[in-house]
Amino acid sequence: MARYRPEIHLAPTKGWMNDPNGFSLRPGGGYRLFYQHHDALEGEVLIDWALAESEDLVRFEDKGTSLVPTMPEEGVGKEPLWGGCWSGSAFEHEGRTHLLYTACSRDGERQAIAIRSGDGLFRMDPSLGLLKEPEGIPTEFFRDPFAFSYGNKDFVLVGARLSDGTGGILLYRREGTSLSFMDTFFRLPGSHMIECPGIFFLESKAILVLSPMGLDEKEWGPHPSCYLVGRLEEGMRFVPEGGLALLDRGYDYYAAQPLQEGKSAHLAAWLSLWDKDLGRIPSKEEGFIGTMGLVRKVSLKDGALFQEWEPSLLGYFEKEARFEKDFLRFEDAAVSMFSLSSDVSFEARLLGGEKDGLRLSYEASSGILRMDAHDSEHVRAGLNLVYPGVREAKALPREEIRVFVDHSVVEVVLGGGRTWMSSLFYPSTDHPVHEFQGEGLSLSFAKGKAS
Repeated sequence: MARYRPEIHLAPTKGWMNDPNGFSLRPGGGYRLFYQHHDALEGEVLIDWALAESEDLVRFEDKGTSLVPTMPEEGVGKEPLWGGCWSGSAFEHEGRTHLLYTACSRDGERQAIAIRSGDGLFRMDPSLGLLKEPEGIPTEFFRDPFAFSYGNKDFVLVGARLSDGTGGILLYRREGTSLSFMDTFFRLPGSHMIECPGIFFLESKAILVLSPMGLDEKEWGPHPSCYLVGRLEEGMRFVPEGGLALLDRGYDYYAAQPLQEGKSAHLAAWLSLWDKDLGRIPSKEEGFIGTMGLVRKVSLKDGALFQEWEPSLLGYFEKEARFEKDFLRFEDAAVSMFSLSSDVSFEARLLGGEKDGLRLSYEASSGILRMDAHDSEHVRAGLNLVYPGVREAKALPREEIRVFVDHSVVEVVLGGGRTWMSSLFYPSTDHPVHEFQGEGLSLSFAKGKAS
């Protein structure tokens, strides 16, 4: 039995995983999610894309490598190896899937288009050209194109550092495979770069998803994934109608990418961060590094983004059982789901070994839920967590606190989707335990169904 490899969350069959790319509807039905990938777990590499497909946005089937670097602009033939096919999106044109992505080498970053070759792999189509940065934009801060449609027209967003050093997003008009620069779509004072922009539309509002760099780390952490609710003004400029907000308040959540599906939308994101000591990540023992978070179905409630788990998720768990006791211990439940009420204080230790575990503590009087991932033998051995200290979120009275555990992944959801807290945690034993204690404790528990 795997200690670290999740059963429900998507992880690479082999090798490395980071940002989700090309999150889209699959021609003919179902969904597809590309992701940053390479087979090697160490050494010099060029990033490619792998592909996973799903019928219900919960369980994904990993299809392996899909987009491969072949050109000097992707670092091919240059030493030392660095770069490859970085983040991007997918669009359909003339009945064919096109991948729009950042071709990266030590010479800079350019936006490229790839199409499927006869062997089934996607490769850059040089005849479609390379999109260079506008005048004044640093070439090493120009990446992550996101294709979308609005008002029967097609557009592309590209993350950038603007000429004044501020993080911003550039807007391009797309006509078929031709891209033409329009204007600055959005700028975020206080940031020095915006990665992974995306946009979707709900209830006449535009929701901008972004991963800004350079914000105050005490408030946002070093690599936040955020959103803004706003509108598009004439000339296609994004105007916020509220403040910047986090998509997740846990340790691990980055590079969220949206998928518009009619009048609804979904979000996928990578559960990890760059500043960890990657050489010490324990899942290397099982041949992989990196995990995707649960895909979330998103809606607007009271002007804020509400992120529910996909409806079919609960079908992967057994029937919930209710327990009422001041101390509860669950064994042999590497995939499990717990539900508690915000009216009762509790302390929890998840994925615990003899002494360690991911700690959750909840104080009903204040509504503060705290997550602490530092009580781990792997952390003590040198696996650097990006966020120092404890992560916090606030629950409301009579609100549900639901906890999903999947081998080395923990996702905590407050109020059915009002707030999420996600974290990787590498258990120190093949048979971790989950413990809950609190006066008047009452919780529901369900095991994951056998695959």
